[in-house]
Amino acid sequence: MLPDGRVFLASPDNGVCGWYDPQTGLLDDLTIAPPVGGVPYAETNHTAVLLPLLPGDGYTARLLMIGPEGSHRITLDTSDPGNPPVWQPTAVRDWPGEPPLRKHGGAVLLPTGEVFLAGGIDSTEDTGLPDAAAVLEGETYQPGIDWDSGGYGASESWTTTARATVPRNYHSVALLLPNGLVLTAGSNLDGSEGGDDVKEYRIETFSPPYDGDPRRPEILQAPSPLGYGETFQILTADAARIQRVALMRCGSVTHAWDGDQRYVGLEFANPADGVLEAVAPPTGGVAPPGPYLLWIVDDGDRPCTLAPFLLLG
Repeated sequence: MLPDGRVFLASPDNGVCGWYDPQTGLLDDLTIAPPVGGVPYAETNHTAVLLPLLPGDGYTARLLMIGPEGSHRITLDTSDPGNPPVWQPTAVRDWPGEPPLRKHGGAVLLPTGEVFLAGGIDSTEDTGLPDAAAVLEGETYQPGIDWDSGGYGASESWTTTARATVPRNYHSVALLLPNGLVLTAGSNLDGSEGGDDVKEYRIETFSPPYDGDPRRPEILQAPSPLGYGETFQILTADAARIQRVALMRCGSVTHAWDGDQRYVGLEFANPADGVLEAVAPPTGGVAPPGPYLLWIVDDGDRPCTLAPFLLLG
């Protein structure tokens, strides 16, 4: 769902790429469907994520799609009807050769505004989903946010991260935890369906670079619930060095897709020692009602040690 309440749909399988308006029930084409490369973005094979929505950028929606022969993103700016948005390749991924397909992999927004890719299988339709083709390395995508200006415009980049131990195939999940780590769990052996004998019960966590840093800020107190547009206080001894405040909607993952996760930046000020004053999102289109994690991030790109849950709406 986009900030104006419409729903964006993109599928090269049937060529749809446009808006669904729940008020009118109409689907309007916007632009060409995302590129498919050699393999379609079919069923649960690939994933996508809504990139951080920022108040300094007018909460303009941008989407990242991780596909078969590279990755693409689109900026949904419709201010010029004669110049519709188009899918563009992202920066080159950090692999020595062709980047992996990551079928059934996950994409997780981090409190730093980056996207972490986890798991998946690097295979074609002909070879099935063998665990032997598991992508164990993670990837982190920096979407080009200029935090000083509060918008996009900096250079994008990809970084390959540490290897996991457990293959993550069909029915696996990747989910952000309140301490900033990423939980990875589940999987069916070789992408098969069946009973307990094919299910993966081991759990791992990915530790971003900020994990274990003693300089991470700490939230001492924050309110809940919050109303839209409400000004609220966050108590932290680290207020003077906080660079950004964000709400991140709690995730719900299935079939390589987290339809709930959403990063919403907040306007804020530091009116007194130990106090931040932030403004809740303006509407339910920007941030649908429900449970969120509240994050503060300091000038060293370090998120708080533990994000409290709060209820919005």
